[in-house]
Amino acid sequence: MIWIRSEDNGSQQLNLAEADAVAKLVSAAIKSGLPSDQQAIVTPFRRQAAAIRRLIQYEIGSSVDVPIVD
Repeated sequence: MIWIRSEDNGSQQLNLAEADAVAKLVSAAIKSGLPSDQQAIVTPFRRQAAAIRRLIQYEIGSSVDVPIVD
């Protein structure tokens, strides 16, 4: 488990800085060989989950499955 704390930017359902940090961390893990089915990202907001999925897909490309983001 990794906890990422970012500055409060007043956002309530989407924090792009946090989403980007998570996406880069997960993408690096996938590129290093950790299978996506052994990873999961937990976030309480749908908009945040969607942003993280989008950013991971951008980082790793469409040929690799994205981990569960919910």
